Amino acid sequence: MALVVLGAGATRASRFVKKVKGKEEKYTSFCAPPLNSDFFTQMQRITDDKYMEAISGTISATCDIFGKNFNLTMEDLFTQLEFMLRSFQLVKIRKKRGLETIEKLRKLRKSLFESIFAVFEYSVHKPFQDEYHCEFHKNLIGALNNDDSIISFNYDCLIDETLKEFGGRKWDPKWSYCFPSHNYRHVGFEHWKKDATTETTKKETIKLLKVHGSINWKIKEFKENGDRGEITLRERLWHQKGYSHYTIIPPEWNKDIVTKASIFNKIWSEAAKRIAREDKFIFIGFSFTPTDLHAASLFQVAVSKINTLIIVNPDKEARYRTRKILNKGIGCDTRIFQFDKFEEFARDKQTIKDYLNFKTTGS
Repeated sequence: MALVVLGAGATRASRFVKKVKGKEEKYTSFCAPPLNSDFFTQMQRITDDKYMEAISGTISATCDIFGKNFNLTMEDLFTQLEFMLRSFQLVKIRKKRGLETIEKLRKLRKSLFESIFAVFEYSVHKPFQDEYHCEFHKNLIGALNNDDSIISFNYDCLIDETLKEFGGRKWDPKWSYCFPSHNYRHVGFEHWKKDATTETTKKETIKLLKVHGSINWKIKEFKENGDRGEITLRERLWHQKGYSHYTIIPPEWNKDIVTKASIFNKIWSEAAKRIAREDKFIFIGFSFTPTDLHAASLFQVAVSKINTLIIVNPDKEARYRTRKILNKGIGCDTRIFQFDKFEEFARDKQTIKDYLNFKTTGS
């Protein structure tokens, strides 16, 4: 059984292709799927009036709070905002200046969420809806079996949409996301299954564990006072009016995941089980960053024996860190294949299957 781990580089390396009269017409978005480090660059390439207020608000508020020469990635900003807001709550500041700062932080958080949504809408989801599908993701899904697993650290829904479009009976959002059913209402799940009339069992579906949340999730947590929670899957990811409500968490947001019986606790627990169970690992565009200690610890603790390790990443240091984190599971008989590009590994479905079944030599 195989476990696929997806990072931002997997979406960035996607190829949206449209067939025109038997030829391939490559689609390149003006706003590219963002990496953590170039989020602000990609965000400023959006010219749609719908998001101009949010984008300008994000930039001006970030400059106001962190200075004009700020050096923040998307996840840096997201994490700092969350902790600053919590810090204000802990010290219970009531002075006028403190309240004004809290209001600034809340406005920045709202505009940042809208800007994140805008970047993914214009770089990933609108092209997908226009039928510019990624052949590499499609081939990956085609090569996986229904008892395989995917752990995604991405907020975008490229893998979700690929599973919906090409996963067949291997995909059912009712089971694949591993959401809890007890104490939660499930809303809008039928919109993320291509054929809502087809019954799929829990054992027939690939598990997609989005450990940092997703822009198609809107979650209201279950309360101990008996109020049921609600998990909503947004029907549309683009051309919507109003504020885009969705649920994501920063990578460094560890405490609540571990200590609370929340939806994310359930997802991370399932991820640990899958890491311990699987013996074939595929890392695509994912890097264990020094700040995301929770992700590194998850794999270090849970990993067991690895028979096949496939790493798709152009960064040699990132590949080295991945091998180091997984060291406990790597033995003398572990087969390790490394690729610079997604297309080298996923050029067709059979190539992926061959690597997973040791039928070809690696690089």
